[in-house]
Amino acid sequence: TIQGPHTRLNVAVGITRDPDSGEIVVANSGDNSIFFFDANANGDVAPVRVLAGPATNLKGATGVAIDTKHNELWVTSWENHVAAVFPRKAQGNIAPLRMIHSAPPGAPLATMGRLGAVAFDPKRQEILAPN
Repeated sequence: TIQGPHTRLNVAVGITRDPDSGEIVVANSGDNSIFFFDANANGDVAPVRVLAGPATNLKGATGVAIDTKHNELWVTSWENHVAAVFPRKAQGNIAPLRMIHSAPPGAPLATMGRLGAVAFDPKRQEILAPN
């Protein structure tokens, strides 16, 4: 169990485990960040790295998935209706490699609503994002 003030967890919504490194990856919706914890973390521990800041374009991060084939981290962002793709080992305040959304910012939503989760299907090599 990871808990306590040093974790900086604030509305932890989505969680996944990197199958190669074992890192625990958490969508921290309360402060628009992604936290990475050591595979053996337990108790009141700080994340080993953080993906956060205005350049990330994360607003209400809700889901995280690791695409092992393309070495990417996928994040769903509830408030801005976006699935954002980052390098798998991303950290700091960096822009996504690309974003998938249904309409330009400020325009009415065409088809994609609030994405609440994301997953990677290694058998089919597909990203799944329930709408």
